[in-house]
Amino acid sequence: MPFINQLEMKNEGVIFKRIDEDLSDALKTKNSAKVEEELKANEEELAKLFKKIVKKDNIKVKLEKLKNKDISAMMTMSGETRKMQEMMRMYASGMGIDEFSKEGLTLVLNANNKLVQFLIEEKDGENVNLICEQLFDLALIQHGPLSPDEMTKFVQRSNKIMMILAK
Repeated sequence: MPFINQLEMKNEGVIFKRIDEDLSDALKTKNSAKVEEELKANEEELAKLFKKIVKKDNIKVKLEKLKNKDISAMMTMSGETRKMQEMMRMYASGMGIDEFSKEGLTLVLNANNKLVQFLIEEKDGENVNLICEQLFDLALIQHGPLSPDEMTKFVQRSNKIMMILAK
């Protein structure tokens, strides 16, 4: 990281971006204007739902049609946020890094996935809270370990989901 930072500082206009910074067009399907409008409307509703359930007002939620239907949710992080996070790790004493690492994240939901489609159709369904929390935590795990409290809740929720499936 120090080498990359030095290159960016010395070469005006040079900015390095990570491949996981944003979704590539290669991962998304092309949509018509009508589909884009529908996605935007559903995105707003899902954003409200997730913010209420996971109790994170600062989380951004995007609804995209990804080519791989098996991916339900993923997190992306802006390059600026990632750089700030890496600088805090290098220079800070370690205080507040875990909470900062959850800032600036975007939860990307796959509109082609059946779980996400269920959430769009059944906003007040019996297991909506359970699914939202689980999708959020699964997406968060991509960026690092959950806190001990979050991990305990994740394991308990996973066991509850398996019990539902076993019935």
